[in-house]
Amino acid sequence: MSIRANIVRPFEAIRQATAVGAEIVNMHGKLGVIAAGAFADLLVVDGDPLKDIRVLTGQGERIAGVMKNGAWVRETLL
Repeated sequence: MSIRANIVRPFEAIRQATAVGAEIVNMHGKLGVIAAGAFADLLVVDGDPLKDIRVLTGQGERIAGVMKNGAWVRETLL
């Protein structure tokens, strides 16, 4: 588990990696959101990252699907 996980709650860590990251690179509304006109990059995970952030760690064993630019690039949905 990372040091960040000991400091911030899972929601804040995810927000920092998505919405805040988008603002830093001046892509607000295009990155870090699920909205019309935004880039369609999504992760589907086995579990609730708000309850257990570890579903986003490791080597991807809990990642059931990856969508990049609106197309599935990995789809092992459970």
